[in-house]
Amino acid sequence: MSTNITLLGNFRVQDSNGGAVAVPAKKVQALIAVLALAHPREVNRERLLDLLWGDSDRGLARQSLRQALTTAKRSVGGVLRADRDLLSLDMDRCNVDLVAFLELSNADDIRSLHDAIEHYQGPLLEGLSISEDEFDHWLNVERARLSKLA
Repeated sequence: MSTNITLLGNFRVQDSNGGAVAVPAKKVQALIAVLALAHPREVNRERLLDLLWGDSDRGLARQSLRQALTTAKRSVGGVLRADRDLLSLDMDRCNVDLVAFLELSNADDIRSLHDAIEHYQGPLLEGLSISEDEFDHWLNVERARLSKLA
């Protein structure tokens, strides 16, 4: 069994038993979404700093990223992969509605396309705002792309 992460519509995480997992920090939710959308690629820490703490002093931004990663690890456990420079989600240990939606929407058969639509429960990270210009731009572009795809 694995962790379930919902990014389409309202952000939600459930543990392997179906219980709700609290991820109260908005920037941690945003971080998880960025990693999911990058799948199967990894995301450079510098890119995350630019997206989520672009207006902050670089030293403070790095400290904030470390804190966000600690919070994310407490919330989603072994789902997060991190090394010195790169971060990703371990898709063998989690199910992400967004990743399933993207994979199914690229299929040629009607059943897969129907299943893709079932995953699309609303805009990416509906209602989430973190007041970072670069993230807001990224989020609006991704929302528009995913909406058009749906």
